[in-house]
Amino acid sequence: MVSVKRVIGGVVYDTDRAEEIAYHCVDDDLSDASSTLFRTSNGAFFEVVGDENGAFECINPLSDDDAKRFVERWANWRYEDFWPTAEPVPILESPVQTAERRMGDGIQVKKFPPYPSRGLVIAAANMLKAEGHSGFDALRLEYDLLQTDAGLGAGLAGRATSLAIFAINNPELRTPDGVYLQSAIVARAGDLYRSGTMNNIGEKERNAFKSASISAGTMNDVSESGEVNYLNADLYTGNSGNVNENATSKNNRKTLNSRKVFIVHGHDKFYLEMVARFLEKIQIEVIILHEQANRGRTIIEKIEAHGDVGFAVVLLTPDDTGARNGDEPRPRARQNVIMELGYFIAKLGRDKVCALKSNTIELPSDFDGVVYQNLDDGGGWRNALARELEEAGFEIDWRRVARA
Repeated sequence: MVSVKRVIGGVVYDTDRAEEIAYHCVDDDLSDASSTLFRTSNGAFFEVVGDENGAFECINPLSDDDAKRFVERWANWRYEDFWPTAEPVPILESPVQTAERRMGDGIQVKKFPPYPSRGLVIAAANMLKAEGHSGFDALRLEYDLLQTDAGLGAGLAGRATSLAIFAINNPELRTPDGVYLQSAIVARAGDLYRSGTMNNIGEKERNAFKSASISAGTMNDVSESGEVNYLNADLYTGNSGNVNENATSKNNRKTLNSRKVFIVHGHDKFYLEMVARFLEKIQIEVIILHEQANRGRTIIEKIEAHGDVGFAVVLLTPDDTGARNGDEPRPRARQNVIMELGYFIAKLGRDKVCALKSNTIELPSDFDGVVYQNLDDGGGWRNALARELEEAGFEIDWRRVARA
């Protein structure tokens, strides 16, 4: 590979001064596309992508979690060179996490949801508003989050949103008990759901959690039962035998028939083209309103006519400025973009809408409860968006993502 050096976000990524960790080449006689993982001297990971002709295409800074997934998939034998591993434990119902309590001739198992979807984490965090401010304070202490901004905010909605954002952005983080933070949040919300509490929440939050739990397939036991009783003889066989369990938890995650994604945008054509072309490269059909025929319809009628999509991407770019009377004007998104953001949240649900925002933009004051991704210069938004699409039911070819 030729030497490559780029400065991204003030950080120097230089292949000559970094350690090559792993290499992957597309298994295709018609393409020489490749991805190579490097680690800098201070431990930062980055990926060098080669195009289908074998020429350098781009550098993508990677998080530690993204680097782990790259090595697990393409160079598994090197994983232990960089990260600690644990000895395997007996599997009860892989990959469901459990906490056990002895009872008579068996064990009562507290089930935790495996790999919760983005929508379920958001809905669960909103359920935690039922515990009030004191509950969020106790959660931050119990889950060892006091050194973070997770669970902080001016109101309960803000606290729920910051907790959801932190958990989604740190999927590998565990609580002191060894349970993934995302799973612990969802299980805690399940306890509140089953208790029937309505403090600080209403049917809207309860129904959203129930719907997200059912949509996730293996996780609807969180809102229905949450506990399973295993006989001693069944513990290491995976046989639930005489078990009090919701049978519908065996359903697989729903897959969308639609491959369409609607892009809501303002005046920034650069980001529009970049996001649209990325989606097309991973075989997603892109719907952009101004590219559709008018046929004498109003804007809202066109949106309704072309809104039969499985997902919406909203580009929040600094196209306008505004402020309260007497305040300094700040960059903000176009009013039509905010309106269409609300439209698709109502139509598709928050788990099927991804907002990509510029770092400089002012967010709407009622944006609490919606998780967004930054349009970073390093291109990390591509992997983040692909993960959101996969969670929403789209089939994603990660080889195409690496080459896009």
